[in-house]
Formats: sequence, structure tokens, C-alpha cells
Amino acid sequence: MNSRKNRGNELSEIAIRKLSYTYPGETSPALRDLDLAVRKGEFVGIIGASGSGKTTLIKCMSGLIPHELGGKLSGEVLIHGENMAGKDLHDHTKYIAMVFQNPHLQQFSDRVVEELAFPLENFRMPRKEMMERIKRTVNEFRLKKLIHRDIHDLSGGEKQLLAIATALIRKPG
Repeated sequence: MNSRKNRGNELSEIAIRKLSYTYPGETSPALRDLDLAVRKGEFVGIIGASGSGKTTLIKCMSGLIPHELGGKLSGEVLIHGENMAGKDLHDHTKYIAMVFQNPHLQQFSDRVVEELAFPLENFRMPRKEMMERIKRTVNEFRLKKLIHRDIHDLSGGEKQLLAIATALIRKPG
């Protein structure tokens, strides 16, 4: 992966410049002139009060805005120096993984192992590589005791752990 220099002469994998967004039917922007740089290897937590724009920012980075939600968007979202404007959702999902506050909202399967396989299947990963990736993720996230369980029987914390593992299994970025 190549990093490119952005404003401020720092290397960044994600650069957000002057990002503003107003939801359809609203007059006040949910985001206004936001700048953000995330360098390779950094993990960033987006925190703030309810309604401060955290989810809106992630939706812009993931391509859900403007592709799925419409509204008025201005500014730039660059990933690896590439402007994501005009890219389809699949292009965004190569780089961005999301974990929702309520993990059950992003689960697509009934079984833990099927949930881990789901994003890999979507990217048409060869079966052998998929099985190796699942095994590695199960070990890395200590999911062995959960692997054959029904997702609906997991605790809230176990569901959150599974959501994080599922988001990171395909190694976005």
C-alpha cells in the first residue's frame, strides 16, 4: 500500500478534507468542514456526544453517504491518496470496516462460523484461503468456544467481539 503526502506533510492512509454533509430534507449540516488524517497502522476511535456526527462521518467514509442516503455532500474523502468520490460501494468496502454500536444490526447469519465467512464470500475469496483466514481469526480473537454456536445465543459482549472479528477478518485497508 502506498501512502501519499497530504496537507500538513504527514503520511496518511485516510485524509478527509473540508467534508460537509447535510441529510436530505435538513437545513443544518450534520458535518461541517471536517478535516481528519489517519496514518497507516493507527487505530482511531471516533467519540462524541449523541448527534455530533460520528455515524455520519463513518457513513461518508464507507460510501453509504452519498450512495445510499443522498443528501448534500462536499469536500473529499481520500483513501490511500485516491479520492473516493464517484467510486461504488464495493470500492469503499475494500478499505473500510465498520462495527455498529448494536452488533446485531450487522449480523447476516445464524451461526458464528457462517458470520465469519460472510465477508470473505462477498469478496470471492478462494475456499482454502477463507478457511485459513477463519482459523487464524478464531485463534486471534479467542472465538474457539463460540465457533459452532448460534449467534442469537451469544451475550452482548460476545456479539460485539464477533462483529469486530468479522469486520477485520478480510483485513481492510
